[in-house]
Amino acid sequence: MPVTHEQDVEIKEVHKDFNTEDIREAVKSASDIIRNLEKEVVPELIELGRQFRELMERLAGTGTAYRE
Repeated sequence: MPVTHEQDVEIKEVHKDFNTEDIREAVKSASDIIRNLEKEVVPELIELGRQFRELMERLAGTGTAYRE
């Protein structure tokens, strides 16, 4: 769907509100969040998954009705 002249003017007005420094800061923030997830959250999730798997294996050995 083509952009109307009014929509084009509105888009340009919104873009005036953002400057390069704002965009750089937002990208840096997002990068910091991603690095934190990679360093801290992902290893914890992997460990929790390992513990869950061990627990399910132990429950399976006790005759508990657990099925994957």
